[in-house]
Amino acid sequence: MNRAILSEQMQLQEKLQGYIGMMFIGYANLCVKVEPVSLLTISVDVEGDLKKLEDVATIGQKDEYQLMIIPHLDEDLPAVGQGIFNAHPEFKQEQEKMEVEMPDGKKRQTPYILVTMPEVDKNRRDVLKQAADALYNDTKVKMDTAIAQTDAKIAAMSVNEKPEDADNIKESLKEKKEMWEKHRDKMHDDKLKEIEDGYQHHLQQQAAHESQQNDQDAGKLTSMELPKNE
Repeated sequence: MNRAILSEQMQLQEKLQGYIGMMFIGYANLCVKVEPVSLLTISVDVEGDLKKLEDVATIGQKDEYQLMIIPHLDEDLPAVGQGIFNAHPEFKQEQEKMEVEMPDGKKRQTPYILVTMPEVDKNRRDVLKQAADALYNDTKVKMDTAIAQTDAKIAAMSVNEKPEDADNIKESLKEKKEMWEKHRDKMHDDKLKEIEDGYQHHLQQQAAHESQQNDQDAGKLTSMELPKNE
């Protein structure tokens, strides 16, 4: 294969991979379930020195929707909370404590921040779906443009190629395009499903809360004394 044609194919591959990478990061920051990638944007101001979150805290995943952020030093807890808020004000933060056994056998209460992903109610579901579609469409336009430009360049370079070589070039390009397009489409479908799963989780939580509240109200009513007939 012509070296210049091979170079064009490699450049297209890099472009498509880059567009998919940016789409992945964008989707990771449309937070529904816990996405470790979304924590990369968090910086913590420790006495005027900006540090990455993972440099000042241990990060643990409690479940699909919650993270445990445990500062290495207790005094950094406010700074860690502020850093999280600066990057993701939509995250719900609660200060909790856990019992930790020390090397000397003694136990101490260690403070940490419980971070909960924002609930996906109907309004947020609609906003997330719109954002996911917009990011998908933007990525598709960029990919289609890059592919069309490369197709035109390679078509011009292939004029003097043998028919069988020209066919091989076209087939090779087609395989690369289809691979990245399938990856892009799957990411979009997976994100929409994640958003819908988040919405269904919200409905389940809401129903459980209402059921609990109804049970409490029913208990109060049964415990009340009825007036006596005179």
